[in-house]
Amino acid sequence: MIAAVRSASSLRSASPDTIRALSVENIFDLMGVRLNAPKAEGKQIVINWNFTDSGKRYLLNLENSALTYSAERNATAADATLTLTRPTLDAILAQQLSLKQAVEEDRKSTRL
Repeated sequence: MIAAVRSASSLRSASPDTIRALSVENIFDLMGVRLNAPKAEGKQIVINWNFTDSGKRYLLNLENSALTYSAERNATAADATLTLTRPTLDAILAQQLSLKQAVEEDRKSTRL
């Protein structure tokens, strides 16, 4: 899926303020628009997104070369579940924080 979705490249030139101004739904819409359908052909993935600061949940689905999402839903048999805060997502999208750093920082905070 990573190779098929180029959402990060479309946000590289966006300022952190611009990223913060987008709703999560806007971000998922952007990912869907930026999806490289030929590269996504034949691929399928289901990802649960859980935002701990807002309590919002989303189900993101890649199937039939289309990326869709549903609000307030999670799949019981998801391929992955991402649990994070919106500021963490914003920092990742603004390239102020790598996904690896976000995971490592979460591990440090949960050990305290």
